[in-house]
This record gives sequence, structure tokens and C-alpha cells, in this order.
Amino acid sequence: MVPPGAAPGGTWTAESYSGQVTLIIFIVLILVFWPALCAPFCCPCDSRNVYVAPNGVKYVASGQVVPINDCCGSPCGGPAA
Repeated sequence: MVPPGAAPGGTWTAESYSGQVTLIIFIVLILVFWPALCAPFCCPCDSRNVYVAPNGVKYVASGQVVPINDCCGSPCGGPAA
């Protein structure tokens, strides 16, 4: 199934991103062990399924485009579902 507005011929894949769970871990680390603050953003704990169109643009199932934004080599933000 192709998301609304996306070009057919792409593939679905799972990717990690910095979302709510990553932010909660960040807040806990602030309170417990502040020297490890960057760790959650370098190893994001949230995941989502994205549709990668043939032109490389990523979409979530609702048809929203996932912004191109790399943080520590992992995608950050964007629509979660």
C-alpha cells in the first residue's frame, strides 16, 4: 500500500528516530547520570515504519513526508505515525 501523495514503486522499511521514548531516557539521565546525556540521541530508542519512494523521499503511513534531518547519524523528529 502506497501512502497518499507518494510515488509507487518504493519499499517499506523500519527506522530508528529520536522521539518520546528517547526524550524520556534523556530526562532520566539528567537526573541520574548527567555525563551520559548524549547517549540516547546517538542510539535512538523509538522506531517507525517509513515508505521510501523511488526518489528517496520518506513517508509515514498517513502520507506525511519525513524531514531530512540527521542527528548523530540517526534520523530525528518528524511524524511518528
